Amino acid sequence: YLGLRPYVSDIRRVEFHEVTRRAILNALANPRAVNFSLVKGQIVRRVEDRWLGFGLSKILQTKYQNPNLSAGRVQTPVLGWVVKTYEESLRNRAYNVDLQLDDVDLRLQLPGEALQVLRKKKRVAIKLVEKADKTVNPPPPYTTDELLRDAVNKLGLSADFAMRLAQDLFESGLITYHRTDSTRVSAAGMAIAREYISKKFGETAFRPRPWGEAAEGAHEAIRPTRTVDVEELRGLVNAGVLQLAIRLTRSHYQLYDLIFRRFMASQMEPSVVEVARYAVEIDGYVLELERTVNVKRQGFQVLYQLTPVEPELPIGTLDVVVRRYRVIRRILSQADVLTLMRQRGIGRPSTYARILQVLARRYYVYVAGRNKLMVPTRRGVEVYHFLESNFGELVSEERTRLIEQHMDAIEVGKARYEEVLHELFHEFRREVLPHLTQAG
Repeated sequence: YLGLRPYVSDIRRVEFHEVTRRAILNALANPRAVNFSLVKGQIVRRVEDRWLGFGLSKILQTKYQNPNLSAGRVQTPVLGWVVKTYEESLRNRAYNVDLQLDDVDLRLQLPGEALQVLRKKKRVAIKLVEKADKTVNPPPPYTTDELLRDAVNKLGLSADFAMRLAQDLFESGLITYHRTDSTRVSAAGMAIAREYISKKFGETAFRPRPWGEAAEGAHEAIRPTRTVDVEELRGLVNAGVLQLAIRLTRSHYQLYDLIFRRFMASQMEPSVVEVARYAVEIDGYVLELERTVNVKRQGFQVLYQLTPVEPELPIGTLDVVVRRYRVIRRILSQADVLTLMRQRGIGRPSTYARILQVLARRYYVYVAGRNKLMVPTRRGVEVYHFLESNFGELVSEERTRLIEQHMDAIEVGKARYEEVLHELFHEFRREVLPHLTQAG
């Protein structure tokens, strides 16, 4: 903008959220002025990153004599969740216990005392509390955090790899913009769903839902741009009918299938399931279980399963076989962290995957297994506790969330960016600069 301004008086921006002919032509036909509130919000983010992030990183690097360490307003609270969850699980020990009773396998989470009684007596009492039908509504289409969570849990992909795949799918014109926290579905999106669902399952299966409001932001939810499911997409690509700039891999197809199914499910009729609630007693220790034992109407679950069916439990006082038990180490997975970031208002869709990547790259966490468990390392624990002890308020979850709210207010014109910068500078000068002077 600044480069063009001396030569051009009227500068406008074109905006599109899917790489399709219709979307691009529509954007060119409806250019808009540059939104300076968004520009100011970005300026504050960049300056804040340098004041706090660079300042704390320099302090860490000096203390530990390691130039690869870093800290940040979002990075550090997220590391705190990982460290504190793991430490809490070490203090409060519980067990996953796998039982066999009659022909049914059952897993329970038990404290140590209940496990000892169970191993000695090898008996449980099971009572059916209630059995009832339940209507299950479909989930909304994907936002960035939800997509990454399912990519980790269902496909076993890392968050950063899934983000790269989504970028490829977006640039190939197969999905809408993938960095979004909106669940909104446009009229064009609902038209795509209507065409596919009506053809595949009949008109009665279609239930149009706009989900989020337009006020959520300019972006839509993540959805396909065509009525093409993964099988048809493979056929079109293999036949050369659809020619893309990149070669789609198995992982691309898997992620596209996930996005397609979730979106179409969000526009379908609810499912009806039968749910059984049980009380399981072990010598006075009682816990309640809820199991889906039957699906009475598939509805959207024909495309996107939300409630898997489990066998009914036998009733009465039963002898059981304790097949195995192991200590539960409560370790957050990448999917868990992504959910927390969204729920607690920490970070943004464009930075979710990068934050997780940085924690692994700094060796603050070790990412393990198909579920991408984030195991805190000794370095991660030491760094977090040092920052919490010396800069606790600065890197607290509450302060980070407040700053995010300030940034959002600037972007919609409800706060002056000069005032927010002034507050952040005084915070930096009071809390960080004295330590930087000592470190220097």
